[in-house]
Amino acid sequence: MEFFDNKLCISVRELEADGILTQDYCRQLAARNRLKMARSGGGKGNYALVVVDSLPTCLLYTSDA
Repeated sequence: MEFFDNKLCISVRELEADGILTQDYCRQLAARNRLKMARSGGGKGNYALVVVDSLPTCLLYTSDA
């Protein structure tokens, strides 16, 4: 987890490694405006960041543990 634009964020890689979300499901939630992306991935050394406050509550409690 890290702060990006003064918002607590978690990388999609961390969510996927912990078995919380897959990358495809994260894309679907973002496309349906149920998840806010702080930064899109792509390019050299960049990775996608998800705003923690925008995670659905069932996933929010899973990611805190």
